[in-house]
Amino acid sequence: MRRGFAILAWSLCGVALALGAASLVFLALNWSEPAPDRFGFRGFQNIFVVVFSVVGALIASSRPTNPIGWILLATGLASAIQALGDEYSIHALRDPSAPIPGGAAAAWLGEWVWVPIVGLISTFIPLLFPDGRLPSRRWRSVAWIAGTGIAIASVAFLLQPGPLPRTPQFQNPVGVGSPSMADSFEAVGVAGLALLLAATVASAAGVVARFRRALGDQRQQLKWLAFAAVLLAIGFSFTGFGNVFFKEGSLLDLGAIVAVPLIPIAIAIAVLKYRLYDVDLVINRTL
Repeated sequence: MRRGFAILAWSLCGVALALGAASLVFLALNWSEPAPDRFGFRGFQNIFVVVFSVVGALIASSRPTNPIGWILLATGLASAIQALGDEYSIHALRDPSAPIPGGAAAAWLGEWVWVPIVGLISTFIPLLFPDGRLPSRRWRSVAWIAGTGIAIASVAFLLQPGPLPRTPQFQNPVGVGSPSMADSFEAVGVAGLALLLAATVASAAGVVARFRRALGDQRQQLKWLAFAAVLLAIGFSFTGFGNVFFKEGSLLDLGAIVAVPLIPIAIAIAVLKYRLYDVDLVINRTL
C-alpha cells in the first residue's frame, strides 16, 4: 500500500515538473512577445512547481496518511498548470490573424486557478499542520468556510462571461450568460475571497491555539512553520510597500515570490523531523 502511494506521489510530481518544463519552452519561444500585466515576473510559477511538488512528493511518499504532502503536491501541480496556461496563451497570440487552437482555454486557466493555490497555502496547511488533523472538532467550521470560499471564488471567476480580464483578446470559453453579467460574477468572486480571507485569519488563530497546547516535537514543528510564516509576511510587506510607493510590480513582487517557497521547505523539515531542533538556532541567527 505504501509503495503504491509513493508511486502515485512521485508520478504527480513528475507530471507537475513536465508541465513546468513545457511552460519554460513556450517562455523561450515567447520571450520577445508582450505579456499581460500579471503578478510577478514571467515563469515565476516554476519556482513553486519545483519546491511544492518535490517537497509534497517527499512527504506524501513517506507519510501517505498525512494530507499535508498531498496538499503541497496539488499546489505544485496547479502552479504548473497556471504557468503552462499563461505561456501557451501568449504563444497563441503571436499571430493575431491566425491564433493557434486552445489559446482561450489556456488563458482562462490563469483567471481562476490561482484561487485554490492561495487558498490551500493560507488555510488548509495551517489548519492541518503538522499531523494532518484539525486542532479540534470545533475547527471544522473554519475548514468548511475555507472550502466554500475557494469554491465560490473559483467558480465565479471561471464562469465569468465576456472577454477574459487579463487577456481580453479571448472570450471566456465557458462563460455563462451575457457579457453584461461579468460584474455580477466578479462581485460573487470577491465575496468568496472575503470568506477565504476570514478563514485565513481563523487558520492563523488555529496555529496559535495549537502551539499553546503543544509539547516536545510538535512545538518545534510549529516553530518552523511560524518562522516561515513571519518571513512570508515580511516578503509580502516588501512587495505591498513597493507596489504602493514605487509602482514597480515585477521586481518588487520578488519579495513574496521568494518567501512563499519557504513554507514547504519549513514543512519538510518539520514533518520529516530533519534537524528539527535546530529551529531555535536558526531563529536566533536570523534575528
